[in-house]
Amino acid sequence: SVAKVLHNIGIMYTFKNNADVAMKCFKNSLSIRISALGESDLSVADSLCWLGNIHRENEDYAEARDCFLRAHSTKAAVLGDNHPECAEILHNTGVVCDDLGLHNQR
Repeated sequence: SVAKVLHNIGIMYTFKNNADVAMKCFKNSLSIRISALGESDLSVADSLCWLGNIHRENEDYAEARDCFLRAHSTKAAVLGDNHPECAEILHNTGVVCDDLGLHNQR
């Protein structure tokens, strides 16, 4: 699908250190995925995780935290809160909370 292609192009640009183009690809992919599949689809959560990473790289920590929390909500609902992917997202959320000085929150 177009959303998957955009997502994969975003990953490629992330690894090429071109965050601006990667961000556009992930946002477009996310929009298509939400429209076609709904907020509760795992692919939406994947796009949100990648967006969160780009936001963190750009030091937009509040936006990164929002992306990670949305992704965690979806992954936990579908996979269960004890799934390794949920743990990874919570780790990323914790790192961003630390960046924001929010040491007692998730």
